[in-house]
Amino acid sequence: TVISDFSKRIKSSELRSMSTSLNAVLTETTYSLTTILENDFGSDNADKPAKEEIATEEEKRMEILSNDLETGRLKGQLDRVYASDFAYEIAMLLSLESEASAKTDKDSLRSALKTSSDNLEKLYEQFNSFDAK
Repeated sequence: TVISDFSKRIKSSELRSMSTSLNAVLTETTYSLTTILENDFGSDNADKPAKEEIATEEEKRMEILSNDLETGRLKGQLDRVYASDFAYEIAMLLSLESEASAKTDKDSLRSALKTSSDNLEKLYEQFNSFDAK
């Protein structure tokens, strides 16, 4: 993943710790949401082309993010770029989670999204206020 590829190169131990926390939150959220989607929505029956389209879009986003981080690394500004880019990515994810929560009538999904959002909001504040000295 982009997180594991670049977190090894980060100079700040504080930023590495935040990155580890972010990875843990994303892993737990993925597990929770996958379970809910399979159990409550039968996502095994989801439209395969739609899944492929989403995966392709995510690959493009991660490639852009990776290129931006690599440019920051080459300029000697990886910590600053990493914190800024991940603050943005977390903000985007929070927005998507808020939208999904507002549209669902499933309490299990709403609860999982709330847990994820609570954790991500804390991480957003940390990444957004990080000062690469």
